Amino acid sequence: MNEEMTNRMVEAIQSPDYSGITIQLIGILFPLIWAVWIAKKESKKTKDDLKSKNQILDERQEKLERIQFSISESINMLTKQQLDLSTTQRKVEENLRELTRLAELSRNANILNMEKSFPVFFEKYREFEKDFACLTCYESRYPGKGEELDYEDFRQLRNAYSKVENTSIRFFDSKDVPTYLYKDFENLKRVLIRNSMSSSVEWNEFFSGIYLEIKLIVNEFNQKLDQK
Repeated sequence: MNEEMTNRMVEAIQSPDYSGITIQLIGILFPLIWAVWIAKKESKKTKDDLKSKNQILDERQEKLERIQFSISESINMLTKQQLDLSTTQRKVEENLRELTRLAELSRNANILNMEKSFPVFFEKYREFEKDFACLTCYESRYPGKGEELDYEDFRQLRNAYSKVENTSIRFFDSKDVPTYLYKDFENLKRVLIRNSMSSSVEWNEFFSGIYLEIKLIVNEFNQKLDQK
């Protein structure tokens, strides 16, 4: 209640005109009642709005908590799956290592059995393979391609070439060769015989021709042996 309304009420009380007093009181009380009613209405609206907002916040909080719980569950599940995957991977790796070891043992056993079945062939082939390996040391050094060879190196190159040129394996009977190596051995023999028929050695031609043919056959030969 402000000062003006208070003054009006005092004046109304002091006035002898009761009808005027009534009208004045009504004129004073009505705005007050209206103001109080509006204030209560606004207060109720504010409370309802606040309650509604709190309800929305509670619902959002609950939803957020559900999402956080779901995320936590998903993380736990992924962690468990990762652990299971790591365990499975270790077991797979262990099995692969075991299979590799068994394959190596089996390959070695097969080679030993073949060497027992064809001892002369493998003896001569290993001897040839050793002599040919000496030539590979000069593949990038022969005269005209790389550094110049000194007398001693050139003498060793000639000796290595001579051993390959005159290898006894080129006279070996193919019927005493393991069946799965027969075709490669026949190709090797043809190249070795062709090389031995040369009257002189042109190193550039040799290392870019016959040498590469022999090297290819030897590699294929050894790959087949490794697969057994």
